[in-house]
Amino acid sequence: METSAVYMEPRIKIYGLNEAFDLSFFEIEFNASRMAEWGLCLMALDDLNTDHDAGKIRFEWTLIQCVGHKTLRLGLLFKNRWSNAILDHFQTHGPAGDETSMRITSPVEALYFHGPHFSDRHGIADATLNALKEHEIEIRGAGCSGASVYLLFSENGLKKARPVMEALFETPA
Repeated sequence: METSAVYMEPRIKIYGLNEAFDLSFFEIEFNASRMAEWGLCLMALDDLNTDHDAGKIRFEWTLIQCVGHKTLRLGLLFKNRWSNAILDHFQTHGPAGDETSMRITSPVEALYFHGPHFSDRHGIADATLNALKEHEIEIRGAGCSGASVYLLFSENGLKKARPVMEALFETPA
């Protein structure tokens, strides 16, 4: 017999709200059968890390999702200063003959938070997304893991979302 604990609280506790600005969100859709080739293209981005003035390319967030029969969407969130280099890299180094769709949305903003024991408290992502929906705040992307929630907004979306999240969650004083 296995025992599982579930912890519920009137107001969900988190460790704090973190913000990130001046970001770009790159999205590419491609046939899943070409995943290995696009993966190699992604790995080759490290070759762009030779410009010491611009700093090293570092993704703030990545996601991949299935968006149709045999179609994947890869999303990469990074500092805005890398937009042109990343788009150019994927356009020139991507697999030849692949039907893809690429776009960069810029600027975008991110809000992310972590909490204690999210894995034994159900409904954190649901509460987050429902609160934003109730306030008609558009989300460009969302991701959740065992103890973290990541939200992506168009420019100035964070200004609307932060008070909603502050009302929903309890943060340390």
